[in-house]
Amino acid sequence: MAQLSWLATGLAQAGSRLERTHWHTRLQSLVAQLLTDGDDEALNSVLNRLSESEPVAHDALMDTIESVVESTVVTIKDDTRDVLLIACPLLAWSRYAIPTPVLSAKDQTALADALKATVLTRHAEVALLGMLVGPDQIPREFTQLAQLTRNLAESFVTSNATPLHAQATEETSRFLSDTRYLIAAVSVPRGEAIFRWQEPRAASTSLQLNERGEIAQVWSAQTLKILEPLLAGCRVTVLLPEAFHAACAAADRASRPHSIEACVRFLTEAIDLPPEKQRAVIGPFYAQRLEEYRIGLGPHNDDALYHGVVWPLLGIEDEQGDMPAEIEQVLRSLGVTDIVSHDHRFPMEYCDDCGSPMYANADGELAHLEMPESVAAQPSILH
Repeated sequence: MAQLSWLATGLAQAGSRLERTHWHTRLQSLVAQLLTDGDDEALNSVLNRLSESEPVAHDALMDTIESVVESTVVTIKDDTRDVLLIACPLLAWSRYAIPTPVLSAKDQTALADALKATVLTRHAEVALLGMLVGPDQIPREFTQLAQLTRNLAESFVTSNATPLHAQATEETSRFLSDTRYLIAAVSVPRGEAIFRWQEPRAASTSLQLNERGEIAQVWSAQTLKILEPLLAGCRVTVLLPEAFHAACAAADRASRPHSIEACVRFLTEAIDLPPEKQRAVIGPFYAQRLEEYRIGLGPHNDDALYHGVVWPLLGIEDEQGDMPAEIEQVLRSLGVTDIVSHDHRFPMEYCDDCGSPMYANADGELAHLEMPESVAAQPSILH
């Protein structure tokens, strides 16, 4: 563990590209060995220690671990290929349970063809995991995720479907708004570009897709036709496929405004409470530091809170940022104008009976979410 910490600190403090390359090569080799040995404990222990004492070194080590976990190399008949684990996030909300469907061979072929036609370069081959997984069904440990990468990579060699991992069979928590992931491995000849946005646009044509924005639009349009029947009863937003950890981080960011929109739309449809008649109450919630904002929504002429959204801080975000203004902007864009934003620090309180988060009402008191009796059986938290 001392060696791991030393290498991560050296990488963080490097003063030149050559020095960074030296540190990174050694750190990457050691991380790969620990993953092969199944030593998550060493990786997590050093990450925890560095997060308190050397945050830059912590980030350098985390970036290296994620890079090793989501990539590998395979050889197929003397052809050496790079393999990258990717994720295609789907933001969904529904008044019903959001499914985690198993993908038929036909659906897998259609989705793989769509990836190759819109997102990936002409050199790419695709191996899909055969279901849409929820956050609870993604491997939790670094070594488990690295094994999933290797299993998917092995399918390029054997041409066999990748078996589902152990976590894929677990039940997902029920939220009105949640994320589903299409997970795949992509292989390309060693050193070749993986994504279309890595390639320059040919001077002779304007039809080539190589801008992230346009790729995202075409990918969404094509895949919604395949995915909507699998996610019946859901409103679905398709995000751009990326390397696994980058895609998950993008989904975490996008899910925050998406959850607010789902909450506002749900109250409009379920109890005929349009945005202009809703009140939103924003409160900052602290443990040792600011952890999250909680947004409670209810009728504008009543202190009751019907629904709530947890807006967690991500990455380097802290209380110095103007997060309430960003939340207010999302609410106003949806038509909610009655907004109360508290400056008071609220404790991270949860209901003793059901474990749900407590929200601040307009008077600054912590309150439980309570839907009207007609729809009280619906889940009351958006994730």
